[in-house]
Amino acid sequence: MDPNWHAQLMVDEINKQSERDAFLKETHDTLLQMQEASKQESTINSKRFIIQTVLSVASLIVAAIAAVASIISLL
Repeated sequence: MDPNWHAQLMVDEINKQSERDAFLKETHDTLLQMQEASKQESTINSKRFIIQTVLSVASLIVAAIAAVASIISLL
């Protein structure tokens, strides 16, 4: 039996832990990137909703003006 087996076992465990730490950091970084992308997408969607709402209200106002003009022309 190798007299350094215990030391080698400890080195192997340290290497495994180092790998796990690297994967954990990579996962953390990926999650942060995803969070930032999600915030940006949310901001874009909010702006898109506001624009659509404004356009819908403008369309409604134009339709109301057209209806009033139509009624006035009938009188």
